[in-house]
Amino acid sequence: MASEWNRAISSFARSSKWRDALLLFEAAQHAVQIDVVTVTSVMAACRWRLSLQLLQEHLPLANVITYTTLMRACNKEGEWQNCLLLFNSLLEMSFQTDLILHSAAVTACERGSLWQEALVMIGSLRLMSLLPDSIIFNATISACEKAAEWQWALHLLCSLHHWATLPSVVTFAAVVSSCGNATQWRRALHVLTEAKSASVSADAVLCNAAISACGADSQWRLTRDLLTEMERRSLPSQVTLNACITASENWCHGVKLLGLFDRWKLQKDVVSFNAAISRDAWPVALELSRETALRGLPATVVTWTAAATAASDSPGAAGAAGAAWRRALRLAMAPAGANELSFEAAIRSCALAQRRRS
Repeated sequence: MASEWNRAISSFARSSKWRDALLLFEAAQHAVQIDVVTVTSVMAACRWRLSLQLLQEHLPLANVITYTTLMRACNKEGEWQNCLLLFNSLLEMSFQTDLILHSAAVTACERGSLWQEALVMIGSLRLMSLLPDSIIFNATISACEKAAEWQWALHLLCSLHHWATLPSVVTFAAVVSSCGNATQWRRALHVLTEAKSASVSADAVLCNAAISACGADSQWRLTRDLLTEMERRSLPSQVTLNACITASENWCHGVKLLGLFDRWKLQKDVVSFNAAISRDAWPVALELSRETALRGLPATVVTWTAAATAASDSPGAAGAAGAAWRRALRLAMAPAGANELSFEAAIRSCALAQRRRS
């Protein structure tokens, strides 16, 4: 029976064994009368190009689930343009779509930051008597977030009750991130408060989004309060501390926050060191850049530029300034460090040393 073959192919699809699924599909074609489930099951196991080929070869069996499977494969591999091309071609053919198919299309819009197209799709659902779910709203809000359209993200959050849809923690996190990207930290905190009022338990992602929103506008005290709350709930992560270091007032706070990585048994990455270096006086910045190398972390342009900037901003007498500009110049010429900003930092340090000698 085809159902037995379908279950076997689906098991290979779930374990990402596309070659085994394809071989079984070829055998099934000689053994039984395959159906739409058979085709959809093997497509779910394959990459999008192969899925498209399978769809074209078995087009008479295609239905809305088959097309949704192909569109999801496109999204999974970053081929959001092809996902939308397929969706638009279905609309032109007056193909009977459903909410799941639209969800895949809206997700493609989110991947491409096409917030206006996503909004149009939500509006078109009403004409088809379809009720958008939280997945579609979350994808649309994320599209607004990526396009820095924080006002629309807030509008969508406020309009959820009109669609009888409840916001999830993912919804609130996307809106908070959208406000944070636009340095609207007050609105971000207001949304965080709304989440608590709606009895939505703030997870690490939502709290990190709020911390990043405050950090983007250097609201160190608020960031510190949020960090304290996360520590109380055992939520801090690498992302949390990196955002806090970025928001810290000075190099002392940055170094203290770096120490929390070991205390909470979290792994430091190059982002952690870059954030701290950018906040530090040059002796500490140079020490942190050395530690970055000792840990085997790949130094980036940000690493060396931040260290060069710290060196160029070094206060002190002419001798100290002279040492600082030499360090800044060496850092600017580092393999990973040569860019416009690092050279500007080195030039600034040279000019500073010259003024102090005059």
